[in-house]
Amino acid sequence: MKKDAKFIKMRRKICELLGCWCLVYVEARAPVTIETKVKQNNFVMALNIANESENESPLESS
Repeated sequence: MKKDAKFIKMRRKICELLGCWCLVYVEARAPVTIETKVKQNNFVMALNIANESENESPLESS
């Protein structure tokens, strides 16, 4: 029971941080697999790229 409560709290935190796209993984109680890690990394990279492109568009500067 305690494990479930901890898991639910963790799931909420993950979904707050990363958005609801990750809900499927977490709902299924999937362990953090390489695939999930890659998707998280891609998500972070996408955020970084989005932040950079607000300052200056890398496509236009080339």
